[in-house]
Amino acid sequence: MDNDIKFSIIIPSYNSSPTILKCISSIKESAGDASDYEIIVADSSDDDTPKFISFGSFCISLKPPHVKLVRLSEKTPPGTARNAGAKAAHGETLVFIDSDCALEPDYYEQLLTLINTHDVGGGSVLNGTPDSKVGSAEYYLEFSGFMPKPDANSEVVEFCPTCNFFIKKELFEKVGGFSDARTAEDIEFGFALKELGEKITFFPELKIIHKNRTDMEKYLANQFLLGKGSALLRGRRKMSGSFLTRFRFLIPLLYSKRYKAIRQRVIAAGGESELKKFLAVKREFRAGLKRWLKGFKEGAKP
Repeated sequence: MDNDIKFSIIIPSYNSSPTILKCISSIKESAGDASDYEIIVADSSDDDTPKFISFGSFCISLKPPHVKLVRLSEKTPPGTARNAGAKAAHGETLVFIDSDCALEPDYYEQLLTLINTHDVGGGSVLNGTPDSKVGSAEYYLEFSGFMPKPDANSEVVEFCPTCNFFIKKELFEKVGGFSDARTAEDIEFGFALKELGEKITFFPELKIIHKNRTDMEKYLANQFLLGKGSALLRGRRKMSGSFLTRFRFLIPLLYSKRYKAIRQRVIAAGGESELKKFLAVKREFRAGLKRWLKGFKEGAKP
């Protein structure tokens, strides 16, 4: 490993030209004049995104580190793309973010502190589409457990979303990397770490902003995939809710259980003010939750 590189930031990309440069720009702005890290984009786009990345990243800053582009020959699941980026990484620590995310200004300093004391962890996800009802609904459905809470302390969790996750490269290789599953690879990775006796720590002060889908059709399609992936994972591993893949007639009970759990997490994160925002997108949220449930039923089929 290159002793001058403390960590490698790995970004999976597929047709990400609308967001990737903002992502890269936020990294460089957070790091300032530092050059003790590298940026790796593992890209499987079938459009002009690779050229956009190569040219645009130099326009952002002529200072190193420059973006290392890892080209993949066909459309690749996010976990597989992250594995490819990790293989090309020189840093002792791997940092995973997504192409539709932007770092908060203090991310670099927060990360430097954390990687000196912890082998694996993740951070908070902020809503990058607060003015979109569809975007906010997706945010609550996917990230309610990782919203920043006032005066919250770090805590051990089962998993952290891979849009804001770090791990020592040696430990990552010990786990064997992410699965090739289209969804839920972060949850499965968390279980693999647990089997090795490792613990993931959630640090609310380590924040990224996530740009959510704002198109209703794309949002619903993704919720179906997430629901299906959740059921498939429970078919592969013994975990909370695994019995539902055998007793499918109980699956409709998940609707009220998930709704109540997410509502409670929203209140815990932001009190009455956040609850009002949540209730303002109830129609879009419920539509997404129903589509997630439909996907879960599909994934639970024998």
